Amino acid sequence: MNKIRFLFLLSTSSFVLRTCSYPLALTKTRLQTRDKGGKSTFEMVKQIYCQQGIRSAFYRGYSVSICGLIFEPIYMGTLEITRTFLHNNRPKSFSISQWDTFTSSASAGTAALLQQTFLGRVFQRNYFR
Repeated sequence: MNKIRFLFLLSTSSFVLRTCSYPLALTKTRLQTRDKGGKSTFEMVKQIYCQQGIRSAFYRGYSVSICGLIFEPIYMGTLEITRTFLHNNRPKSFSISQWDTFTSSASAGTAALLQQTFLGRVFQRNYFR
């Protein structure tokens, strides 16, 4: 598998999916946080569109959501590299199923730690001065 191509396609597909599903997620959030009332989803979408328009209402906060896409290749790259390394270096004292469980857990933990470290540095530098 070509990892560069994989990471590029992962980022592209994530961008397209987030762009398409973001208005739905925003509508869901607004439905969950509204005052008690009997508005249906369609009525809520109509109200949001009439009051604020498409761009300013349905894509509010979208730029922050897209910033998360920068770190997705870091996460997936770290996950794949760690998983491949651990998979190829199994000690004889572990069974294959035990090692697969350990490999999955250690790879995901390492990737999440690295991703959160990068996210923490970026947000700490930009928002908490």
